Amino acid sequence: MSIEYTNPARVTGADVMHIETTVLTPNGPRVLRAVASSAQYIYVFRLEGTAYYKIGVSNNPKKRRRTLSTGSPIGIEIVCAFESRDCCGGERRLHAMFAANRHKNEWFVFPEADAPSRLRQAVAKVISDQR
Repeated sequence: MSIEYTNPARVTGADVMHIETTVLTPNGPRVLRAVASSAQYIYVFRLEGTAYYKIGVSNNPKKRRRTLSTGSPIGIEIVCAFESRDCCGGERRLHAMFAANRHKNEWFVFPEADAPSRLRQAVAKVISDQR
């Protein structure tokens, strides 16, 4: 089966990309459309009722939480999610900042009761330093 693109993908918008292209298939032309956000977020998730937190990056934190929840016997809550200009750099900085709390990969242990507030403040500081 041969697929031929009759026009290049069209991309519009600054934060949201609307992509459209026409594909010729054996059954005739077919228009393919997609919408994608170019926004990136640094997020902090928490395994509900535990001291385990995940610091990561996603263009859709709610969808990322749902994906992680699928394989987890414990619910996952969003502690915070901030849009970032440099997600990878911000994430690296947070991982280094909390290296002593690292459990495994992007998971960290914070047994303190004020951990959610402390983590929100740390992410907000990293984001403000990017501006």
